[in-house]
Amino acid sequence: MPSNRPKQARAIESRRKLLEATVLALVENGYASTTTARICEAAGLSQGALFKHFPTKAALMVAAAEHLFQRVREAFQAACEAARAEPDRVGGALRLFDRSFRDPLHLASLELFVAARNDRGLAEALEPIALAHREALRREASGALGVVPGDSADADAFVQLVLSALQGRAVGALAGAGASSDVGELIALYRLANREFGGSAGEPQAR
Repeated sequence: MPSNRPKQARAIESRRKLLEATVLALVENGYASTTTARICEAAGLSQGALFKHFPTKAALMVAAAEHLFQRVREAFQAACEAARAEPDRVGGALRLFDRSFRDPLHLASLELFVAARNDRGLAEALEPIALAHREALRREASGALGVVPGDSADADAFVQLVLSALQGRAVGALAGAGASSDVGELIALYRLANREFGGSAGEPQAR
């Protein structure tokens, strides 16, 4: 009896190529210009192959979001690990978080959130993924800042405030507002965070 493994392996590889091509298109072109034709061209597959795996563009975007958010979380985890080795835990964490949020992969994930504002179906499909993603980032950030998640509601809220502020800087950079180079914002945030979480002397520098 012939094995289905080669066929299954090809299907898995085709799906991977489509997701990678979708992420690349989001990074390079933004959501509005990410068409199925462009994705298929980048993946080296036909439109028929795409719709065999993903019946609608929305289904493709949801799967791509899960794939993208996983990669963003892995990059953020690496930043958190590096922050733990910094002499100034708080300053190092903020600098590394800031750099991580301005990574093209993270900016591509923001594109999906912005697009979801005008696409109810996409918004509803993304909501549970986004909530899990947000919680995962907060948990990793808490560890890097020396906070035990769930130990204090105020501390948890402050960690989320820090992340929201840094993501706001990333959105500003994406919009060309120059937020990524405003060192004053990062220093002000550092001073607030340092009062909350402690740390050693020194202030972070945007890089």
